[in-house]
Amino acid sequence: MEFNNRLKRFFLFIVFIFIILIGRLFSLQVIQSKKYKEIVKSQIIKNYNLEGKRGKILSKNGDELAYDITYFYIILNPYNIVKDNIEEEYSEILSKYINEKKSSFEKTLKTKYKEGRKYLKIINMLDEKRKEELIKELKKDNLYKYSYITFEASNVRKYANEKLFRHIIGFLGYNEENIKVGKFGVEKEYEEELKGKKEKIISYVEKTRKRELPMFSSFKNNNNDLNPDGNNVVLTIDYFMQYILYEELISMYNDYKPNWASGIIMNPNNGEILSLVSLPVNKIAYTKDTVIQNIYEPGSVMKPIIVSAALEEKLVSTKDTFDNSEGKIVKYDAVIRDSSHSSRGILKLEDVLIKSSNVGMVKIAEKIEAKTFEEYLKKFGFYEKTNINLPNEIYINQKPYEKWDGLKKYTMSFGQGIAVTPIQMINAFSAVINGGTLYKPRVIKQIITPEGEIVKEYKTEVLRDNIISKGTSETIKKILYKVVEEGTGKKAKINGYSIGGKTGTSQKSENGKYSDDKYIVSFMGFYPLEKPEYLVLLVADDPKSDKNVYGGSILAPVFKNVMKRIFKYKNIPPEIDVEELKEEKIEYNKPEFNLKYMPELKGLTYRDVMATFKDTEFKLEISGDGKVVYQYPQPGVELRKNTLIKIKLEE
Repeated sequence: MEFNNRLKRFFLFIVFIFIILIGRLFSLQVIQSKKYKEIVKSQIIKNYNLEGKRGKILSKNGDELAYDITYFYIILNPYNIVKDNIEEEYSEILSKYINEKKSSFEKTLKTKYKEGRKYLKIINMLDEKRKEELIKELKKDNLYKYSYITFEASNVRKYANEKLFRHIIGFLGYNEENIKVGKFGVEKEYEEELKGKKEKIISYVEKTRKRELPMFSSFKNNNNDLNPDGNNVVLTIDYFMQYILYEELISMYNDYKPNWASGIIMNPNNGEILSLVSLPVNKIAYTKDTVIQNIYEPGSVMKPIIVSAALEEKLVSTKDTFDNSEGKIVKYDAVIRDSSHSSRGILKLEDVLIKSSNVGMVKIAEKIEAKTFEEYLKKFGFYEKTNINLPNEIYINQKPYEKWDGLKKYTMSFGQGIAVTPIQMINAFSAVINGGTLYKPRVIKQIITPEGEIVKEYKTEVLRDNIISKGTSETIKKILYKVVEEGTGKKAKINGYSIGGKTGTSQKSENGKYSDDKYIVSFMGFYPLEKPEYLVLLVADDPKSDKNVYGGSILAPVFKNVMKRIFKYKNIPPEIDVEELKEEKIEYNKPEFNLKYMPELKGLTYRDVMATFKDTEFKLEISGDGKVVYQYPQPGVELRKNTLIKIKLEE
């Protein structure tokens, strides 16, 4: 009986213990499960944020103009390092990577240990190569453990050749949330496309946090096949044309010391900007894109636009003549004169542009009603922004024709009394020579993913069509060809090439009056005559010179130098049917390169290459068969004596 009672009590005790265990397990698994899961996570899970690189900005040629490089901060746990008595070994190795003496760094570790510090961020950053070298050296001595050292990635923005591209590409700065964002140029305009994405990465480590558990980590992060880097932006800018235009324009800038200067090369058939130069290149805080942010009075470059309007309205014809015997005309008590005596006499319509007669333009403007005059200014885009895909383009509020004084229409006919931006001017002029279509100018070709897939293609966009007829356009082009051949633009002439152009010289307005000794000069030129592919505008504000300051004397030679180098870069030979070549009976067999600069060789055969470098002292290194697919140096680069030239041919 006593035995049965003992057995019963023991059984009840076991049941009681079992109930307690079940209750405890219920508490752990259900009631307090969240709490203990978090404790476990804190012991085995390591979280960190992965920030993708900002997208690249590329030239039309594929050159990386802006890109991110990843650098790494060294993160140490001083407490564990000193506790495990390895501060001497760590100090000896790390001192070579952070430019600090071993003794000094060892002292720092011990100080942090005494303070109980488990986190020390080393400011010196390492690139990927140096980081891997450090890890390798630590592993050699069995010192590379998560409990001692980790790395924090940081992307640093790099820019190639800032003086050439900063006004286009822009730069980064901090917003109100202290986050780096684009603050100027393409960086600002395409912030959303360029910025990298942030992803939370979960890494599982063993209890001691010394070793990562790769299976679990890769399982948790299996969605990381998506590239967190931002998209790349491809420009329409040709790297070598940018280099050529900058080099020639900066040479003029250094010689004549203007307040500012602008240069643009545009394809007038689709609005693509091939080169865009803005001077001066100031410190970042004072960066300005003079092409879209500066206003000026264009002077005689405006004349072809007004003449095209008069021709289109059939108010004048190529057979008309204009009496300019006195070389001056009076309008509303203002005397308007020509700057040159060569324009005096009876002028044909083409003479008005060839000799750049202000008097002739006034007489043409007399035939155009103010309302019609304004309508054409609007059609050519002078009453609106071009909306080029760059930020900060300035808007000019033009007065409506009802508020014009009596003189304004006449002065505007020769480019005074109207304010424009360089981008407006070249865009309007493109419509004059391309058959009458006004395109939206653009510097962006496409947006692509880091893997090269096209996200968005920026196609040709027509703003207005049929502003003038193709017949009117052809007439103006032929006259502008004569401007270069025999008129004010003679210094832009290149033998063998059909170039058209127009010079511009306007008095500067200061304090409501026009200055007698300060001018804004410009030159607009294009090639070829039949269907222009290159339209170039050059502008300089108040160039300093002891001689007469004219667009034809200062900027026409710059245009000539630019185009000569483009012809070499693009391997464009002289035209056989140019009238001047026929008259001089010049025979043309193959392009003869001026080998001061590296020509474009792609597509040439071995025989062509050998003929090009015949009788030169350059060292040639040619491999392969077929046609040229690779060359070094790149086209447009200045060549020096004994330069090594590498050529690769493929079938």
